[in-house]
Amino acid sequence: MSSITTTYGRDGKPRFRVRVKYKGEVRSKTFHTSEADAQAWADQQLEEMKSTDIVVGAPAPLTIGVLIQEFLRDFPEYDRALVDAANTLSHLTPDRVSAELVLATFPDMGQEAVFLEYVVEWGRHNGVFVKQNPVAAARRVFDKLPYRPVADFEMELFVAKARANDEHEYLAAFLSLIMDGALKQVEALRIRRQHIDLHEGQLKFDGRCVPLNPETIALLNARMALVDSDELFSNVTVKQSKSRLSDYCKFLGIDEVKFPDLRREGAYRLCLRYGSARAWAMLGNPSTANSAWMIVAAERNRRLVEALGPLPDFSV
Repeated sequence: MSSITTTYGRDGKPRFRVRVKYKGEVRSKTFHTSEADAQAWADQQLEEMKSTDIVVGAPAPLTIGVLIQEFLRDFPEYDRALVDAANTLSHLTPDRVSAELVLATFPDMGQEAVFLEYVVEWGRHNGVFVKQNPVAAARRVFDKLPYRPVADFEMELFVAKARANDEHEYLAAFLSLIMDGALKQVEALRIRRQHIDLHEGQLKFDGRCVPLNPETIALLNARMALVDSDELFSNVTVKQSKSRLSDYCKFLGIDEVKFPDLRREGAYRLCLRYGSARAWAMLGNPSTANSAWMIVAAERNRRLVEALGPLPDFSV
């Protein structure tokens, strides 16, 4: 059997979504031309499905790169950075992309992973055989990873150490900003003067409007006085900030804290202060899906940590 659903794009033009099903196999495709073309394709596919033995479990013939290009024809509005990140796996077919590979490529399971999930799911709806979406499988693995909560005393130690280290004075403001705004490390590096409203005590960045605590405001104000550039952290690289944070953990004698830990902790604290719904709105576009995931994960993982207590030292 076959069905045709008509929808309309932002340009007002009709799109004809065809779905053909025969003995459990489903094929679908979207046409931007005419309903007659869509019906002709449906008849051809149904005839082919009836006359050809389908090999169940056959590997997907299309690569991730081809799927991305096809996906963007239907949904061209996606950000170029997400496309470029997902293209890291462009040479592979979807059946060769494992959950472990997704986690290795997108360790924080952010927007890039969400985009890849959409692409693969779109491919599945268009007849590409994949037993399960590898990104969804990776999220289930990610869901079980231990959450590293960041204690208040640890943040105080980090900031105190950073403020005492003149060579890397930026890090005190950087750490507070990531925690307060629940930012990615690369997002914090892009912060400019105009994103910080000192009078209102807010971060206004990429559609977000997040209140900052007085300590963060004071640190950012001091940072602004030290740099002439609009970009507050323009002289810092991702590698430098990661290395410095790792060094501080070793110096202070605490288990290593990573930037995704700070970001998730920030999302969790926003939930505590303002409630999940408002925290979601604060962290909204362009990372609504990822922010919502972080909030849910942070709340759940914190409850697990509180219920189970710290991991016992099995070496004793």
